[in-house]
Amino acid sequence: MAAAFKAVLPAEMPRATSALNTLQRIGGAIGTALFAILQHAITASQASHPGRVAAVASAFGHTFWVAVALIAATLVPALLLPGPAREQQTGLAGTGT
Repeated sequence: MAAAFKAVLPAEMPRATSALNTLQRIGGAIGTALFAILQHAITASQASHPGRVAAVASAFGHTFWVAVALIAATLVPALLLPGPAREQQTGLAGTGT
């Protein structure tokens, strides 16, 4: 979250906070809806097979692995985000040591 605010000027912080919060909420809602659609599509495609419970379990499994793949795909760019400067990590900034 801090990386999102790194380039924001202090005067723009209230708008940036509101915008990021709104985008996170909308993104979460859209992502949840897409996973529900995916799960329904997989369940519907396997409904003709005997065993409705097996179709639902399979749909949950496929949806779970899609979510894992998306998390893994977003982990790579997240690891490439710049971290805090070395002085900030050690807490020695401005102490003259």
